[in-house]
Amino acid sequence: MPHHRQIKKVAVIGAGTMGAGIAALCAQADIPVVLLDITKESADKAVERMLLGRFPAIEEPQKAELITTGELQEGLPLLKMCDWICEAVVEDLAVKRDTFKIIEAHRKEGSIVSTNTSGIPLRDIDRGLPERLRQDILVTHFFNPVKQMRLVELIPGSKTKPEVIEAMGEFCGQLGKGAVYAKDTVNFIEKPPAEDVLIVKVEGLQFAWSFTYPNGHKTVNELVVPANKVIVLEATARDVFHNFYVPDFKLMTDAIPGQTNVVWFKAVQPGSYQAHCNEICGVSHTFMKAIVTVKDPNDFEKWYAEYAGGT
Repeated sequence: MPHHRQIKKVAVIGAGTMGAGIAALCAQADIPVVLLDITKESADKAVERMLLGRFPAIEEPQKAELITTGELQEGLPLLKMCDWICEAVVEDLAVKRDTFKIIEAHRKEGSIVSTNTSGIPLRDIDRGLPERLRQDILVTHFFNPVKQMRLVELIPGSKTKPEVIEAMGEFCGQLGKGAVYAKDTVNFIEKPPAEDVLIVKVEGLQFAWSFTYPNGHKTVNELVVPANKVIVLEATARDVFHNFYVPDFKLMTDAIPGQTNVVWFKAVQPGSYQAHCNEICGVSHTFMKAIVTVKDPNDFEKWYAEYAGGT
């Protein structure tokens, strides 16, 4: 049955890097936007930044006029005119929960509400909040910089209506983005099955990928795994934010300094698959690639045994 939710006007709460990027993306696509922040001045400055630099977030200056700025409390009545309300405030659970309580009190029936969090499970954010909100809420995780990065993670909560995910996926296409559908678990990754697994540590660094195996062996820019076995990746970064992405496996996880994100997959078909960094991380970002080599289990065991106890 087709859904009936259409997104014709957007509100973004929070005019920082991500909030401003999302607002600019919508304006560039001719979608009217309400951008609210702690002060109207900070929201106005965010719009000014959208027009600056060699690659401005808004390419046609007149489209900035589609953005209405305001101070949060004074701008709350504007939420009733919006079909999608995106929260992009600081990554703090208490602040996000308080923000959603405010949004719920001022939004219209049937509007879609989302958080741009990259590391707080939605179940923690919407726990105990009104049922109406929990049915209309999801995670919309845009990557930085919003304009250049093509993918958006969509993560429903336990009560989210399917039509909300469907409508948001279609709208992402309207914005020129591809939707990746994930589950609401820690770091958005479902726990691996209770079976024998191979754990590989992944480290991103400008501009390469390092993989460390349980026997101590390390490889650079090539992840070698056996077919038909659960592979658990523990991802981090040495310097700046990175994102490990394997399109053929629909596998993606942030690699962040001082933090470990866990993701798992099982490859069925032996062969070579391309991986790359999906977060712009510096001047040589486009060269930060790796190969995932999937071997027959017997061939993998031979390869692995050659490096037992060493590098």
